[in-house]
Amino acid sequence: MSPAPLLETSTTRSIKRQRLGAIAAAVAAALSVWLIARYGAGVHLRTPAFSATQVPSSLNFGFVIITSLIAAALGWGLLAVLERTANRPRRVWTITAAVVLLLSLSMPLSGHGISSTNKFSLLCMHLTVGIVLIVFLGRTATVTRQS
Repeated sequence: MSPAPLLETSTTRSIKRQRLGAIAAAVAAALSVWLIARYGAGVHLRTPAFSATQVPSSLNFGFVIITSLIAAALGWGLLAVLERTANRPRRVWTITAAVVLLLSLSMPLSGHGISSTNKFSLLCMHLTVGIVLIVFLGRTATVTRQS
């Protein structure tokens, strides 16, 4: 006999909606920074090159959307794992996500072939997406693991 299906409670639906909202906010934040940099400051955003043979490539809005969606989905996945395994998932989430954000800042700083204004714009994009995800996904996390 198969186990009874888990019923989705209104709390579970509410958390899912909040997490989807966090993902939408992260994407909107990334696009906002891209739009301000591109059209407000006139910076043609490029991704940095990481090898001598590589050249910087254009950073278009589609790439910004996909990358921020992937980062947000990975964040949600990590939070779900932490809620099942960590004793204090919210605290572990906040610390882990902050470390990942700090590590992600090395990407725009370590490459070559882009201007300092471009690097600053990329740093702002990383920070806005990271902070939105840390705060809004963190709000949905359980304080302690339920045994």
